[in-house]
Amino acid sequence: MPILLWPFPSGITPPTPTFPIALSGKTFVIDAKDGYFFGPNPNKNESCSLVFAVGPGLPMDHSPVLFTFTKPDGTIYTGIVSSGFVGSVDIRQIYTPFLPAFQYLVYNFGVGELGMTGTWQVSAIASMFFSLTYKFAVTDPVIDNIPPQGSDEEQ
Repeated sequence: MPILLWPFPSGITPPTPTFPIALSGKTFVIDAKDGYFFGPNPNKNESCSLVFAVGPGLPMDHSPVLFTFTKPDGTIYTGIVSSGFVGSVDIRQIYTPFLPAFQYLVYNFGVGELGMTGTWQVSAIASMFFSLTYKFAVTDPVIDNIPPQGSDEEQ
């Protein structure tokens, strides 16, 4: 088993998986304050965004964010740090406009990163913030017979 040094010696680039970002425009929201899931389920291999609404008043501006995922088969996957960030302004959720504005974290999935259908789990760590673990489903529109968004079949 190879031994990895951290930080890597200068001149050596650490290995990172490559998942090109080609966002589909789909965004789903996990309300980390109350544990709710809002929005459409992401599709297998889709490049989309996860918005992790964490509540008001958390002191974590410009903090690096680490997302950790558990795939449906039980393997643990650490998200690519450069794909996650802290939102710069508080947002209101379009799904719950009556709630106060939230601070949020975002993770942009690359193409192929959600490479397994089933129930995934996610948690996030940022400065002064440690989330619980939340679940979301990744679907395969071909296998699950889901019509494309905006199609006549969807109604």
